[in-house]
Amino acid sequence: MPTGSDQQLLRICQEALSNVARHADAGQVLVHLRYVDEGVLLDITDDGCGFEPGRVDEGNGLRGMRERMEQTGGTVEVDAQRGGGSVIRVAIPV
Repeated sequence: MPTGSDQQLLRICQEALSNVARHADAGQVLVHLRYVDEGVLLDITDDGCGFEPGRVDEGNGLRGMRERMEQTGGTVEVDAQRGGGSVIRVAIPV
């Protein structure tokens, strides 16, 4: 894992949880961190109100997550829909 990636993962997780607390009106959040042969995977899933990624200004939160992953060679994917919760998927290669 690239140097500093652990700190980037922590910051992304903090930002995602902050976004859930501020915007999602979620009853439950699941944080799943796992190590696989290809690297490290982090999923943050909530059961909140969701949003439409293409219709929402990414603001500082999602933009910052993407910038952090660019520094490590990783990726961020957002899977969300209005009324259906959301998932933030982060992958950092080894």
